[in-house]
Order: sequence, then C-alpha cells, then structure tokens
Amino acid sequence: MTDLIIKTDQLSNLEAGLVERLKTFLPSPYYIAPFPDKPEDFDMARMEAVCLVHYSGSRYSKPSDQIRQVREMQFTLALYIYALRGGAEDERLHAYGAIETIRKAAQNVRLDGCKPFYLVSDQLVGQQAGRWDWQIDIACETTAVAAEHNIPSPRYPLNRARQEV
Repeated sequence: MTDLIIKTDQLSNLEAGLVERLKTFLPSPYYIAPFPDKPEDFDMARMEAVCLVHYSGSRYSKPSDQIRQVREMQFTLALYIYALRGGAEDERLHAYGAIETIRKAAQNVRLDGCKPFYLVSDQLVGQQAGRWDWQIDIACETTAVAAEHNIPSPRYPLNRARQEV
C-alpha cells in the first residue's frame, strides 16, 4: 500500500500545487504547507520563516448558459517572517525579498487546468514580538460546470385530449 493520496477535487489540487511551487522558490529555512486545520495548535516558535497556503473563496460570473460559469478562485498565502527589509544573508528571508519571490513564484503560473494565476493584493496584516505577518492574495479563473447537464423541459399537461360531441 502506498502513502500517496490522490486528490480529486480542484481546490486541494491547486493548494497542493501552490505549496510545491513555493517550495521550489523559497529557501530551506521556510516551513511551507497548507494552512493548518487547527491554527491554534500551530507553533511557529522555532521557525525562521513560514508561508501557509489556503483557499479563501470564489466569485462567479453570471452564467453564459445553464451549464457553466466562470469561477474566479482566490488563495491566500500567509507569510510570517522575522526580518522586514534586511538583516538576513538571503534576501528571501526578509519580508520585502520574500514578497517579491512569492510574487514571481505565483504570477502567471498555470495549475490543474486553470487559467494562469494573477496577483490580487499583498498587505501587512500584523506585527508583534518582532514577527511581520503578510497576506498575499492571488487568483485564477476556471470554468464551473454544473453536475446536471440534462435540464428537463417543462412538461405539458397530459390531459390535453378533447372530447368529441
């Protein structure tokens, strides 16, 4: 039996793809993973830098037909780091360098049949005890297809026969 888990849903595939992509761009001191199910149990005490990925929602276009809509899926990359603009040998270990590295890793990347990812925003969301917390929002578009493709036509009443006199 293998430990390989095959994810069949698009959200999990995109999240896993983003995590793997970030692992190739950010240096080894980073802890890179999907956002934990229980954030209160996640301890960053001995981590130099952390980048967590999670799905943050979708927006849908008005349907062009009854079967499909454009779906804009947004993901948040949460960056927790202890240097703002310097003090680290590797520029990717301070916030400004990390933000640019993450941008380059995510921008215009095509994963799991979606259009390329694009940047939505990045912003400082907190600072405490020497740690800088950043949120980088990215999105991609795909087509949301309905499960029901054979929409039944309205039925005419069955008792339409006329009586002859």
